[in-house]
Amino acid sequence: RFTGAQAFAKALADPSFRHGAHAETGGGAAVSGKWKGIAVGASAVAVALAGVLAFSVLRPEPPVGVERFSLRPMEGQSTNYEFDISDDGTAVVLSISVGNASQLAVRRLEALTATPIPGTEQGTAPVIS
Repeated sequence: RFTGAQAFAKALADPSFRHGAHAETGGGAAVSGKWKGIAVGASAVAVALAGVLAFSVLRPEPPVGVERFSLRPMEGQSTNYEFDISDDGTAVVLSISVGNASQLAVRRLEALTATPIPGTEQGTAPVIS
């Protein structure tokens, strides 16, 4: 604090006036430069990690392979070409004909043939719900 208004006016008029004692140290610039370098390095690492995280979260999923197979009826059967595919794509329910009667059958992808579903005699137009 100034002792009075005259001391304050004198300080305002004197361009070389400095308030308080400032001791100059030779290592001040080096210490501040060291922390500045650490801050820049940490910022660069944070930006790089954010980029890697964004890339891993936002990259598209690899395309799923195409699965092809035939739905041939077994010996003595014919197909009515009415079918439905399960939501997860692991099974197909189809309408088959055995003689003059129709029945629903299920073909799982891991199986080679369709298996008749008991109790679906005279069943047509399959729907999986």
